[in-house]
Amino acid sequence: MAEWAADFELLTTEAKAELAGDHFTAAICKYREAVNVARICAGEEAAVRLGVELATEILPLGSRLAKALLLEAAEADSGKAIPAALWDSIDQQEREEASYRAPRIPARVAPPAERPKVVPIKVVPIKTSAVQTAEAPVRAPRAWQRAPRAGQRDWNFLATAATLAFTVAALGIAAGLIWINASRRAHKPLTADDRAWRAVNMRDADLVESYLLRFPVGAHRGQAVLALSAIRVEHRESAEVGDALREYETAWNARNRPMIMELSAASTPRIEGNQAMVRCIRKVSGVSADGGAEQNVVFVLRKQKGTWMIESDR
Repeated sequence: MAEWAADFELLTTEAKAELAGDHFTAAICKYREAVNVARICAGEEAAVRLGVELATEILPLGSRLAKALLLEAAEADSGKAIPAALWDSIDQQEREEASYRAPRIPARVAPPAERPKVVPIKVVPIKTSAVQTAEAPVRAPRAWQRAPRAGQRDWNFLATAATLAFTVAALGIAAGLIWINASRRAHKPLTADDRAWRAVNMRDADLVESYLLRFPVGAHRGQAVLALSAIRVEHRESAEVGDALREYETAWNARNRPMIMELSAASTPRIEGNQAMVRCIRKVSGVSADGGAEQNVVFVLRKQKGTWMIESDR
């Protein structure tokens, strides 16, 4: 954990340095890495405090950049630790920046042009007379229009053939070099770091953590940190979906006494954005002597304002 804390402090320092050098995109990227590390060692509140601090420093330079950092911080902790006064300052500066735009100046409308006066034209017939014309002399073709001689044709053919042969040879050499480079990359010996990473299942948190413990500064450390963060978010969302189903079961039993409904998950929740689907086995007892039949039901849930709500069942 001490190494993770050191990484968080290093990323925090680098983000502030990028911000001081007007490298805003790099500062946001460093802050995202700090958020991923903070979820492991320092907690999400430390990442949120860092985002608020950076957004406060960057606000005088532009409201859009400050808003981008605050949105990152809100995603880390649902915006609970972000002061409302900072959001108000961003909204006020956005309105001020919008007022800086210069008003549009309408174009001047030119007065309509006067119509030209119509002047009558008197047509005078032309008298034609018989004119004796001579045949135009036939000109000899110029040098570039003449057909090439036999020797010239042979030379042109040889030059064209040589050009084609040279082009084919160059393409063959280029293809050979590409194949040699690909073969070298394919037969490049794997390091212990690469072999360990190939054996990691990106959806297994234990395997990812084991890789990070063996190679804390390995070549695939960034991918491992992102994968571990995604797994933890998925586990948290699955737990919240299970809590929503248990609350639904409790409310149904309280409303439909003496009947009792039992829900048991038959599959892992499939979560895509703000929508989740989970297949359950529903059993209602107290209706008949056999204790009620089991039914396969698919629940569709939607996340609204941070809470999972059952939308439909089928």
